[in-house]
Amino acid sequence: MIRCGLLPSVEGGAWNALVAEAGGSVFQTTYWGNYLASYLGSRPHYLVIRDGGEVVGQLMLLEMLRGQEVLEAAVGGRVKRLLAPMLKVFNWREGPVVRQGLASGAVVGGCLETVQALARQRNVTGIEEVSPPFGGTGGVGAAFSEARFVAERRATIRVDVRMPLEALWSRLKADVARTPIRKAEKQGVSVRRLERLPEVDEFCALVAEWRADNGFPPYRPERYRDMFKHLRPHCEFFLAEHEGRAVGCVGLLHFNGQAQLFTPVQSRIAREAKIYVGDLLYWELIRWCHERGLAVLDLGGVAVSPSDDKEAGIRRFKEKWGGDLFEYAVFTRVLKPGRWTAANLMRRLRRGLWPFRPSR
Repeated sequence: MIRCGLLPSVEGGAWNALVAEAGGSVFQTTYWGNYLASYLGSRPHYLVIRDGGEVVGQLMLLEMLRGQEVLEAAVGGRVKRLLAPMLKVFNWREGPVVRQGLASGAVVGGCLETVQALARQRNVTGIEEVSPPFGGTGGVGAAFSEARFVAERRATIRVDVRMPLEALWSRLKADVARTPIRKAEKQGVSVRRLERLPEVDEFCALVAEWRADNGFPPYRPERYRDMFKHLRPHCEFFLAEHEGRAVGCVGLLHFNGQAQLFTPVQSRIAREAKIYVGDLLYWELIRWCHERGLAVLDLGGVAVSPSDDKEAGIRRFKEKWGGDLFEYAVFTRVLKPGRWTAANLMRRLRRGLWPFRPSR
């Protein structure tokens, strides 16, 4: 019989060892839970799943606010506290993890019953955009459907970095990937890995410039500083430089052979001078993952069916790195429809609160 229980505390080493054994990613580790607790004040909940007396799986979920980062930038902490009861949700990524060889659907179904009971106890508005691990069986999707979750299709590009480096290079699209990399090298662009916390401020400055230029609200510097503090040694920051200036950056999460790219940014100077920094950064990440024996590099989300030129362009850029398109589902369960509808309205209004997109 499947039973799922909430742990009052966890020992990180033991928890993360089972995540690794079950093929899980960094998003189900205590590293990720501790990071979001520090940065956003999220509350991690650790659930263990047993079949009889044997532990067969586990889930790390987060109690947090919908759209918290943008909300704080747009309206400030005081208004955020007033809206908190309406915005409180459960969220997780790539869980629950289940010991390999077991019937994932049955285990996930038992876990979801406990999750929904805990959600009602914690008075959350809903369980938002949660995802099972990549490669789950069809029984997992059925378990979510039976628990009255609504599915939404998503897609990403994943590069298998286990093949020889020459094969990885040959899989790049020649004119739109290999040629820009060679141009970046001729332009004298170099990439280095950041090793000290103060260096992360250079990364933060590039991200802040890019977001301002594109009309997005700023991130707090703690977004990346706390990553460095809580996710090491499973988090890396890379900086691209040209003639002594930082012209681009990208981050990488990695655990258990699985890597996830985050926040690729080019500086204003790089964009205006047509310095091919973005292409070189992607290739250096592929090389770095390959050289350290990782299995896969996830380049991040793309549109399942692009609806405009921007979405199509993002998908083309990520497809040129020789990866494969993976479609998957995220699941949402609304528990308090009135609050959920009001929160959706607030989110639409919040977008209007961020004042402008620059003309440059």
